[in-house]
Amino acid sequence: MANRCAKCRKYYACYLCHDALNMHPFVPVSLDTEETAVCCGVCLHQMTPAQYLHAHYQCPKCHHLFNAQCALHKNTYFC
Repeated sequence: MANRCAKCRKYYACYLCHDALNMHPFVPVSLDTEETAVCCGVCLHQMTPAQYLHAHYQCPKCHHLFNAQCALHKNTYFC
């Protein structure tokens, strides 16, 4: 799974990876956006924040399980 930074609009595996490779900190995406902000690392299916949060820790397209621990960082990736 990858998350999109609202500032540079690029996907990264985590905010730490993003921050190590950019001159700005990771900026969370609004929970209300209709734009895609999460990408499945297996099938590359892109989801809005709402679609991701309602997917119950698995890709709605290929059903690959996401890391349930990612939910601990919800406030880092979404605002």
